[in-house]
Parts: sequence; structure tokens; C-alpha cells
Amino acid sequence: FVFNFIPAVGSIVAALPQTPDLAILCTPAASIPALLDELGLRGTRAAIIMAGYLATTFDADGRALETVILETARRHGIRLLGGSTLGILVPKAGINATFSQVRVEPGMLAFVSQSDAVGTMVLDWARPKKVGFSHFVSLGDALDIGFGEVLDFLASDPDTQAILLYIESIRDRRSFMAAARAAARNKPVVAIKAGRAPRRRQAGGAEPSYLGMAGLISSDDVFDAVLRRAGILRVEHLDELFGAVETVVRSRPMTGSRLVAISNGGGGGIMAEDSLYLGGYAMPALDSATVAKLRRILPASWDGCNPIDIRVDASAARYEAVLGALCEQRAADAILVMHTPNALSSSGEIAEAVIKAAKSITCTLFTCWVGDESVAAERKRFVAAGIPTFSTPGHGARAFLHIDNHRLARELLMQVPPSISTGFTPDVDGARQVLRVALDKGRTQLTEA
Repeated sequence: FVFNFIPAVGSIVAALPQTPDLAILCTPAASIPALLDELGLRGTRAAIIMAGYLATTFDADGRALETVILETARRHGIRLLGGSTLGILVPKAGINATFSQVRVEPGMLAFVSQSDAVGTMVLDWARPKKVGFSHFVSLGDALDIGFGEVLDFLASDPDTQAILLYIESIRDRRSFMAAARAAARNKPVVAIKAGRAPRRRQAGGAEPSYLGMAGLISSDDVFDAVLRRAGILRVEHLDELFGAVETVVRSRPMTGSRLVAISNGGGGGIMAEDSLYLGGYAMPALDSATVAKLRRILPASWDGCNPIDIRVDASAARYEAVLGALCEQRAADAILVMHTPNALSSSGEIAEAVIKAAKSITCTLFTCWVGDESVAAERKRFVAAGIPTFSTPGHGARAFLHIDNHRLARELLMQVPPSISTGFTPDVDGARQVLRVALDKGRTQLTEA
């Protein structure tokens, strides 16, 4: 699209010297239906609606403005973004159709959000960290344009390397699933799904919006399964969003889930193992051949366990030798190398040894140089070498979980459901009766039974 930004002339759309391709409506909600009608008659085909609360604001006939606006737009063939939207940003094209005060740099990430508040937070967070965007889209209420259409576009956009989503609810499930599965085949898609906590019952005994009823399965469990089936990596917190996509984009794809951790002290390894355990992952034991090879490298007191404690005085040569042995034995699908700086070894020399070894390593490699200013230079070296690096063992462990979960999601994405037995006949009438009974009781979810 090419957007012609035309200054409005008063409030009379008919007086505009040219027909705008895109209309950005920043006016009160009550004025929007008439403006859309005028724009439609002029031939405008796209509009951004900033006004909110359209479902609870009514016209003179008592109709919700949401309904009136959508009917008007469809009558004229106008596509709508919003309402309650922050707008759109396409930095490379110089388009800033938002009310955000933050200047955004061009980049390879696309961010799609249902919340203007979260959108503002992300833009503000990203700038000092030098994170740029190919596109920023605030869907708002998604009256018309939703996740499906935006994902369809971003999936084939050459300027977008990865897609980030902030999701509260989805109106068009079929469109979302089809678009999400197609996008996830082409590039990493990472999402936060908000609204995990059960809502309290609403007035009149209505069921809560998210949980429905106490039971073994909540709607969030269903959504979790949906995202996995679509090949989307789900993260829990906003601060994980960019870290997860950066790790997935910069790391080599894994074919398995065997993680081996190396540390110059037991504490770092234990913290990493604890973080993995809390994420539902158990570190694998080393096979006997690998243990035998490592015993020829490590001190006699080594216990033969993973994480591998190579001792506080470990030199760059010892790190390099351990990495070489693990790769020679094909003992890991991913290796987390940790180092805590001390006076007995050189953090810089060890970093250079790991970078050198990484050139011949075929598995995924992460590094964790624990600390802040004292190892900032070493972390910059890893970044320059294209090696994901982290400041704490917990962050390193979480990065592995992100990559492993992304691998599992992509495997699930490519699975084909088994054929249904030819001898099976569905009881359609019985199923409809079950649904009728639930609906008659005012329920929005079925019980497990």
C-alpha cells in the first residue's frame, strides 16, 4: 500500500482535494459512522479508529456504535483497524500512524498487540535496547482486521524475521489458526497470552470470561494446546518476549533435547538445573563413553555428573578440551557454558577459547558469563560472534527451554492427525443434545465428563 497523508479540511470529507487511501479517525466515537459514510462515498478503503468503548456506546436509536460502524464499513468496502487502537508503525517506510510519543527504529521484528497500553510499554522498552521493528500493529478491539490477516501479511514479508504477539482474546479462531500455522512454518512466532487468572463470577450468576468453571481443564489449558498446535512458542512474561525470539532466531535448530551444562563451580550448575526443573525439564545423564573421555581431562574428584563442574581454577584450555570431548562423543544437542569470574583464571581468554571452539561445534551453544560490568566485554564478544549469551544461569536455562519448546511446537505443527477408522460413526444427534443441555443451563463450557 502507498498511504497519502492528506490534512483534513474542517470536518467535511467531501472537501478533501484527494481521496485518502487511509483515514486515521481520532474523533469522538459518535462522529465515526458519519465520517466513514462520507469516506466510503469518496472511495477510501482503509481506516484506523482510535476511539474506544464502541460496544458500550450507543447511537440515538440505541444501537451499539460497534455494530453501526462495522455495518457502515462493510457497506462501503472499508477495512478497519481498531477501535481502541494505538495505530500502526512501519519505520522503514516512514509511517507512524499512532499516538505514541516514542520514536521507533527500523528492524526485523514485527509486534502485533491487542492492547495499546502493552504496545506503548513495548515501544518504550525497545528503544534504549536498540530493538527495531519491521511493523508494529495495535489491533485494539479487532472489529474487522484481526490476527489472521496481519499474520498472513507478516508471514511472507521479507522485512520481518520473527513475529511477536500479545493476545488477550481471539474472535476468528479459524482465521487465526490457519494464518498462525502458515506463519510458524516460515519464521519464529512468539506469543504472550494474557488473562490466565480465573475471573470471578459476574453479576447475575454469569460464568466468568476465562475459566468457565472449576475443573481439571481451564480455557487457558486449551489455549496453550492451540498455540502449540499452531507452532507458536508461548512465553510467560513480557521481559521474556524479546529474549526468547532473539535466542530462537540466533541459535541453530535442535534435533533433540539433550542439554549438557559446563560450569567452573557447582553453584552455577545447580542454579541452572533448578531453573530447568521448574520449567519441567530433567537434565540427562552422561553416557559411559563420554564420562570416560572427560575423566582424562578433568580433576580426579569430578563426580561424572551433568552439570559438569570443571572446577574454579579451570583454564581456557580446559574449557576448550571439555567442549571438544562433548562434540566428539555427540553427547549433547545443546551446551550451556557458564563461567564465574575469579582471580584464578582469565574470563577474556576463556571467552575467546569458547568462541574458537564454537566454529566447529554442530550443536546449539549458549554462554553465561555471570556478573555485570566485570564481564560486559566478554558478553559483547559473544554477541559479535553470534552466540546467545546471558548474565545468570537461570536466564541461560530459560533460553534453552524456549528453544526446546519451539522445537517441540514445530514438530507438532508438522504432524498429521491419524486417519479415522472407517468403522466409526459419530453420534451427531447425541452430541447436539449434550450441547443443548449445557446451553439451556447458561453454561459456556462442557464439564470433563
